[in-house]
Amino acid sequence: MTPDELRRVHKVYLITAVQVEYSPLTLNIETDGVLAASRELSVSIVWYSPLGRECLTGAIKSSDHRNEDDWHRVNPHFLPENFAKNLVMVDKIQGIVAKKRISLQN
Repeated sequence: MTPDELRRVHKVYLITAVQVEYSPLTLNIETDGVLAASRELSVSIVWYSPLGRECLTGAIKSSDHRNEDDWHRVNPHFLPENFAKNLVMVDKIQGIVAKKRISLQN
């Protein structure tokens, strides 16, 4: 959903929330205007996949560990050119997790 789409729909229907992917790997709502438009219209953001579709849990150690038909193989977070960078973020998050004595895995 774009900011203009949200504004256009909000004129016709009472929109109270919009669901978007939002995580340390997917921050585009902060720059594409969706977050600003939702604030302007008092529309709540319901975010999904806060751990980057498993990428930030630390459970996945390699970008090529999945079966050929697994959706992770085509997700940008898991492509080889991005995965190595994301592992650096995983290490930082794991440091915070250790200090807080919590777990990101089930």
